[in-house]
Amino acid sequence: MTTKTPAEIEQLKTNWLNDPCWDIETTEGFEAHTEELKAFHDEQRVKWIAALKAKEDARRVRTIYQRLDGGSTAAQDTLESELLAEGWQIINVSVVAYIDPRDDHRQPSIDRYITFQR
Repeated sequence: MTTKTPAEIEQLKTNWLNDPCWDIETTEGFEAHTEELKAFHDEQRVKWIAALKAKEDARRVRTIYQRLDGGSTAAQDTLESELLAEGWQIINVSVVAYIDPRDDHRQPSIDRYITFQR
């Protein structure tokens, strides 16, 4: 078994990252570095899985808009309860109060936005 230089090992890792179509730890000529290459392979696999999960999670963000100024909120409350029961977590709640200039009574409107993520 021939020991490779650190530069040769890094070049192999770079080449493999550009095209990881083989198990890097089985690369011919690098038998003396099997453990290091296997650890690198496992570390990369963990990073790739985390990156995929982050992409999935980004697609799993939902925001519920709720008008709180006297209208029925039963549908929104039900949806909120269902999302929580399914494992979604509230990551942000925003409340906005404003006066609609078209409203003759000048009563404030209150809107609530709840952002969930799974």
